[in-house]
Amino acid sequence: MVGRRWFWILGVALWTQAVHAQIAVTDAYGRAVTLPAPAARIAPAGPPAEVLAYVVAPDLLAGWARKQPESTLRWVDDRSKTLPVMGHLTGWEGEPDYSVWKNAKVDLFLDYGSVGGRFETLAASVQQGTGIPYAVFDGRMENIPASLRAMGKLTGREARAEDLAKTAERILARAAQNAGKGPTLYIARNADGRASTVPRSQHAEIYAVAGAVNVATKEENISDDDLKAWKPDVIIVMDPAFVANARNAPWTQMPAVKNKRMFVPPAAPWSWMGGPPSVNRLLGLVWLNAALAEKPDWAAAKKEAGEVYKQFFGRALTTSELNALFTQPAS
Repeated sequence: MVGRRWFWILGVALWTQAVHAQIAVTDAYGRAVTLPAPAARIAPAGPPAEVLAYVVAPDLLAGWARKQPESTLRWVDDRSKTLPVMGHLTGWEGEPDYSVWKNAKVDLFLDYGSVGGRFETLAASVQQGTGIPYAVFDGRMENIPASLRAMGKLTGREARAEDLAKTAERILARAAQNAGKGPTLYIARNADGRASTVPRSQHAEIYAVAGAVNVATKEENISDDDLKAWKPDVIIVMDPAFVANARNAPWTQMPAVKNKRMFVPPAAPWSWMGGPPSVNRLLGLVWLNAALAEKPDWAAAKKEAGEVYKQFFGRALTTSELNALFTQPAS
């Protein structure tokens, strides 16, 4: 009888220990995401999640959500260059073929970015259809530290995630000191500069966080009169082909062009301005801290960017690589 009781107590203790060994986080929808052990095979649901997973634990990526361009692959590690394309769940139309993820032995789906209702429905549907946990994290920049820490917990990389989160907090805190104090800004999205990004866009969040005042009130069919009324102090050039067009009117009348404050942001491995809008935007804030200043300290920005890049992407940029990324100004 004593022996049975001892085995019963031991069994309860082991069961309790196993329960407590489980990993649990709360995602953006308040759902408990529970794993029996740290994730070993992560499937990103979309582009922002690709970046988040790559930064915290590149060796745990099971594949990409979409095909990566050569301009990205040249900057990532050798393993990641050959990863398969598994499918862009957040951009999927119809019912996905779950066998792709099941056959790859995925043990965690990760989504990061907008948290509208359809993404919650998608998460629940995929988790039910596959039996694989699905975590969604809010992609707003203010939540980057928390998202990094949650990823650290899910992957068993808490120490690395904590270091990354502290760097994120430092960069965000500095940006907060400039809230609303920066110059007026226009984002030239295409070659003729007549497409832009309005303040409410997710892709414009980084500029507001950096302290700039985005002057665009529409995204397409921007007229000469619009530009003359907006008179941006700074122009961010998303399509380098625009630089040549900026030598013509009405651009030559813009303060940004007159004062040589027209800049092409770096993009390695992904655009630092948020293409996709993920944790790569922290590097964008480092760059914008110089670009938005009346007297940019590019030397300091390069030094800091090199340090942050190495910490987040695991690669030390050479001096020539940093110089090429920071070729400024564009005008």
